[in-house]
Amino acid sequence: MDNRTPNFDNIVVLYVCKEPILFSVIDDDFFKNKHVRYLYMLCKEFYKNFKTIPFDVDNRTTEQIEELAWNNDNIKGDSNLSEKENVGNFITNVKNIFTTDINKYEHKWLQETVQMWIHWENSQKGYKLAIAHSNANRNNVKPDNVAKIIKECQDIIVSRTSIIIDDDIGDDFMNAESHVQTAPENLVNCGFRNINAWACEDGTGGFESGTLTILVGESNIGKSIWLGNLSYNMMMAGKNVLLVSLEMRAHKIYKRIGANAFNIRVSDYINSSNNVESMASIINDFQKQHQKELAPIGMLRTKKFASATPNTIKALIKRVEEATGKKVHVCVIDYLTEMQSDYGITLDQMYNLHKQNTSDLARIAEEDDVAMITAHQLKIKGYGLSDLDLTMLGESSGIIHRTDNIWAIIQTPEMKIARQYHLKNLKSRDNGWKDYRQEFRIDYDHMRLTEIGDMLSPGDFSIQQEEFKR
Repeated sequence: MDNRTPNFDNIVVLYVCKEPILFSVIDDDFFKNKHVRYLYMLCKEFYKNFKTIPFDVDNRTTEQIEELAWNNDNIKGDSNLSEKENVGNFITNVKNIFTTDINKYEHKWLQETVQMWIHWENSQKGYKLAIAHSNANRNNVKPDNVAKIIKECQDIIVSRTSIIIDDDIGDDFMNAESHVQTAPENLVNCGFRNINAWACEDGTGGFESGTLTILVGESNIGKSIWLGNLSYNMMMAGKNVLLVSLEMRAHKIYKRIGANAFNIRVSDYINSSNNVESMASIINDFQKQHQKELAPIGMLRTKKFASATPNTIKALIKRVEEATGKKVHVCVIDYLTEMQSDYGITLDQMYNLHKQNTSDLARIAEEDDVAMITAHQLKIKGYGLSDLDLTMLGESSGIIHRTDNIWAIIQTPEMKIARQYHLKNLKSRDNGWKDYRQEFRIDYDHMRLTEIGDMLSPGDFSIQQEEFKR
């Protein structure tokens, strides 16, 4: 933001004095104009001590500012001028700053512009501090401390790019409105009764906005089939779904979802879909049928990225909402393993990469009020097993901490022949379904998952396995 107008520092310092919560995220050296910087330093220190500003923001005078200036060595620091001349020069510039009328700027524009400037300046300083830290340790790098130094540099950047700019100090326990739970009609129904129970902590059924769910499974086990079924079912429940793919292009994904929706065999799909008029008729009939029978169908949009980071996802959510005028309720990402870092973390730092990406997706889910669902690949030692646990995540175990739900997709070679899956609950925040599992049938001709029977408790599954062995 080096192309900002000469008046910009004036605007920012006066805006901050009206919004003093911002003192905590702005460093003195963010201001290029030294007199604005000195004014900011005086106001910040005064607010720290007295919780007020040393002038009336709406009726600005310099008397108290001048008194404070006499006790500030920075302001009196020009050796070519006397102390009186230094202070007088500063006060003349403050009076000029005070002529800036920030009330003539539209409030939302002013708020967004200042916040963008704060994020930018913090990130730039973070990069400089990280480089300085790296240079300071350049001659001390050894095999046993290189990872530590890299991590310290990354932490500097993350701390500078993950700042809070609001005055929300949390919800009051003694306020009744703070205890209102998510109403069942506001949960996202995924079409599977028992998964709905797993996804919601009070068991009323469905995914909650602001949560992150990760399905884990071995390579080529069908993670995309699961994400496609969830996306389709949620759309049919009237929710607006954004599906982001880092693997398949949209038309290939829609072949799988369309086979399920329109009851067309996957092997026959090209014959129907490549005749645009025929496909339009199929879609029209489908919409008419479900408009009569059920609640209105939601939106499902899919975009393929060759590569993407969490911030790419956040930008896309906003763009889709602006372009369609519809709130995105669910964001499905196919899939986490392929995501890149916003902070330059590479695959040789797998733990940090997946932990940071998971943390960022959880943050975006909360900020944008969406249910975030993705999938992740298991460590090789978990391949082909009939039972999985969180240790199978290996170097990716960092995904556990910020994730609300982690469910394992299980399919042994024998289960694949039988067209069967198990979904095991490895983690669900605040409910009692840990280690329970659910059986599903898979119709590969239509890429359709069907929930079978009731959940199996850990004890029931152990008994079932013993009986199978006998």
